[in-house]
Amino acid sequence: MLPIPLSRKGILVGYRSGGRAGIPDIIGVVRKDLLSGVGSGEGGIFLGVEVKTGHDKLRDEQIGFHQQAQKVGAIILVVKDFEDFLKQWNTLLKLNKSETPTLLDTKAD
Repeated sequence: MLPIPLSRKGILVGYRSGGRAGIPDIIGVVRKDLLSGVGSGEGGIFLGVEVKTGHDKLRDEQIGFHQQAQKVGAIILVVKDFEDFLKQWNTLLKLNKSETPTLLDTKAD
């Protein structure tokens, strides 16, 4: 699919995928062995990173996608910038075996 241009006040600010509404801005797979207490065996876990800057808030479609993804074991991070991502990522890597990553913040600004 071709990227769709995003503009604010007539100025091009970026692009979004032409895919399904609600899919995070950045998606990937994290090796299970990097995450203590998350899953078992070989393979990976879906990671979605939603970037919200300024006064941006999660849309209903994003909240719904994030909740459904987390129900099946995905990790969803909602971040304001790269520093926020690193903070959440480092927290995720330091989880105790008894904890489950539920990092969806539906109040992201």
